Amino acid sequence: MALSRRGYIFLALFAFIGLLSGREAQAQGPQIVDIPDSQASGRMVLSLDLLDRPMVAWWSTRDGQHTLRFAEGALTQTSAISTSAAISTSAAISTSAAISDAPPLALSHHGEIAWALPHDGAARLYERQPNGSVQQRPLPAMPLALAYDADGRLYWAGHDQGQVWFATESQPDPLTVGPLEQVTALDVCIEPTGGGALAAAGVDAAGQSGIYLFALPKGQPIRVTNTVAVPQLVCNPDGGIHLGWQLPTGLAHATSSDWAAITTLAAPPDAPWVMTSDGSSQVRLAWATDRSVIVASSRDWTASHTTIDTGSPAEAIEMAASSTGLLGLLWTTTVEGSSASSLRYLARPAPLRQLHLLSTGKISGMRPGATWAVASNTALADIQATRFYLMAREGPTAGAWQQIGEDADGSDGFDVTLPDDLIVGLQYTVIAQAELADGSHLVGQSAWLLAESALPVLLALPEAVPWRGTAAVNLLPLDERSQDQPFELWMEPLPQEEQSVGPYYLGAYLLPADAPAGEWLQWSVDSRAIPDGRYRLAATRWSEGRRAAIYAADEVWIDNACLPNIEQVEAHIAGRQRDRLRVTVTADDVNGSIERVDAFLVPRSLEGASGDSPVWLGSDATGDGGWIIEVPIAPEWRGSAWSVRA
Repeated sequence: MALSRRGYIFLALFAFIGLLSGREAQAQGPQIVDIPDSQASGRMVLSLDLLDRPMVAWWSTRDGQHTLRFAEGALTQTSAISTSAAISTSAAISTSAAISDAPPLALSHHGEIAWALPHDGAARLYERQPNGSVQQRPLPAMPLALAYDADGRLYWAGHDQGQVWFATESQPDPLTVGPLEQVTALDVCIEPTGGGALAAAGVDAAGQSGIYLFALPKGQPIRVTNTVAVPQLVCNPDGGIHLGWQLPTGLAHATSSDWAAITTLAAPPDAPWVMTSDGSSQVRLAWATDRSVIVASSRDWTASHTTIDTGSPAEAIEMAASSTGLLGLLWTTTVEGSSASSLRYLARPAPLRQLHLLSTGKISGMRPGATWAVASNTALADIQATRFYLMAREGPTAGAWQQIGEDADGSDGFDVTLPDDLIVGLQYTVIAQAELADGSHLVGQSAWLLAESALPVLLALPEAVPWRGTAAVNLLPLDERSQDQPFELWMEPLPQEEQSVGPYYLGAYLLPADAPAGEWLQWSVDSRAIPDGRYRLAATRWSEGRRAAIYAADEVWIDNACLPNIEQVEAHIAGRQRDRLRVTVTADDVNGSIERVDAFLVPRSLEGASGDSPVWLGSDATGDGGWIIEVPIAPEWRGSAWSVRA
């Protein structure tokens, strides 16, 4: 489709920028370095020194022996690290248990390397200095994370006996940070001021699971998310703290400026990923795809995506970025014809090539028929083709990349038209993957937008809260129609509802042709066939094999399995001689499970006491005409104050 005038202006601007900066960056051609004798296994770490030269440390496996190795500068030579002058490296750390448990590893900007290993029921902490000497110290418990501050001071943290703890070189005895019953993963970062943060994935004393954030040296935990996932923490020079974790639909990011404001980036499930500081106030997130790594910046998550071609699938990745804009990427890949994993490194200078997505045309936004086009600081002439995808944030297809088009003719730009089957009420993002002339790829992502209505109706929930048994769903037609229109009603579980899989079909209903526009009509719906929980109510209509949908604005709470609830008890004197006591009970009994209602008198003087002695008045086991118990008034009741119970 042709672009609007506004779209051409954007594309021309980015094409001009591409001629000035994008092509220059491409011409420099960042080269992949194969690190010799790597045979990587277990953890690896990457750091850049003050001159942006890379330093790498990793566990290497050879002939069944596990060795900690190090490389720096050009990365053309590697060396083994010995734990002491008297003991060889392989003898000191060649334990399968240590490697399989992924012992923590840290590398400072100055070249210090730290690692910890189990030892005699406790642990030992090792640190290699830039001059090659290795120091060690015993620890009472095995740390789960190590971290260096900007000055090369070492910190370590762990979990033991229901407490999260941390320690430093100046304070080696563990300091209690806060309580957590269970911890499955942990990360720590240190601010330039000496403070910092600790993130732990686990379960608290109340049984609530999630990722908990602790301020160092001590503070009350903040439950950032109820997702249990491996956290990654970054403390930036400006004092900002960033937390990242993986979701089934991609990667999540939150910052200390507002922990509740969580950003989600679309990424393949279980993709290797990493987060690092850019040396100033932002962070970069990177994740691996088939033969590339995608990098995004928190400066603008939706506009900063770039793709680095790795040449082969990356099994694990590490990343480091400097304030100069240089990006260092380290990854492991299986060498063809070998079972060993090789380490590769690539340094990419700034500026990064970027791909943007713009909504253009008469129909805009996230609605059927809207046009989305790409713009880039790489010249559009260098783009061979662009594939477009649609991803839902929630619902039955959440996280899936649905291809919606491919444009290989860039004469009028690269764009796509959104399909007709967008589900109103869901958030979507448009993703574009551009194939460049040099064989590399760029990926761009739009903001998450709410799909707008494709049906001329409004849907409203029953007034009953919670919804029990049969209730009336309200539908408001917004226009006239020439024939009856069939609709189907569905209940879709909310994302946090774990007990339901849904969506659940409620039945087919008809919107009559003669139903006046602007007047509500009602459909009777029985909720008892649906598991209790919280849902969204949807009305769908099929047309030419596609489903269009409209959602009610609020959530539905279905609660049919509740115990019968006595709502009201009334008592009054009855009979011509005013000699009878009549008790009327109103009960909420959706499922008809009440078998009998009993009534009692309780002396006011004893009401609430542990030894009160209620007087049984009788029972009603039929409920005909309501639950009613009527009895003669006994002489001994007169002259006293009573309460009535049922």
